[in-house]
Amino acid sequence: ILFAFFFALAVWVSACPCAFGLATPTAILVSTGQAAKYGILIRKGAAIQHTTEANIIAFDKTGTLTLGQPKLTNFYIIDPNNNLIDIIRYNKTSHSLDKTSIDHIKYILTLLIKGESRSNHPIAQSILNYCTEKFVDFNDDSNDTVNLSDDDIDIEIVPGLGIKMVLKYQNNQSVVYIGSYNLMVNNDISISSHTLTKTQSLNAGGKIVIYISIDKEL
Repeated sequence: ILFAFFFALAVWVSACPCAFGLATPTAILVSTGQAAKYGILIRKGAAIQHTTEANIIAFDKTGTLTLGQPKLTNFYIIDPNNNLIDIIRYNKTSHSLDKTSIDHIKYILTLLIKGESRSNHPIAQSILNYCTEKFVDFNDDSNDTVNLSDDDIDIEIVPGLGIKMVLKYQNNQSVVYIGSYNLMVNNDISISSHTLTKTQSLNAGGKIVIYISIDKEL
């Protein structure tokens, strides 16, 4: 019996690394999921490992610890000249925006509202809250609305990357992507060097950048 036990123990020890190979990723997946429920966002599993090497932790108190939720701070629209216009400070009556620009902004706000309303991710909720409020600023005329119903939209969640929306209206089809840089790259959506420089600057400042493209155009 003792002889058989040693053989069984040897088999168990040799099989143990496989168990660790499954247990560790599962533990990371569950822990990051639980953290997200409380507004703690962990971008990569490696970040958990790197925390063991940290000697100092700095918190952004205002908004992060005091509110416990992310907030949209910049909202850039790319104009026909490839310039980035931050519409945070704009509304329907300011800065002499023409009707074409207003309609374009309203259309993008509508797409974001429709897409992000299907997600319970903390970032999605912050985008949804801002766009819903901003839409009111640009839509003070009750007869001037964006005609896009839920029946016209098919939404697919792309895990870890963002959202794909297929718009079907008037016998036409349009594809919209909302999400990370990798989502854009994976779907062959080009990002100009000017825009990329700006978004890299935002990332360096600790901000998370979300892109939106309509029919392969950012």
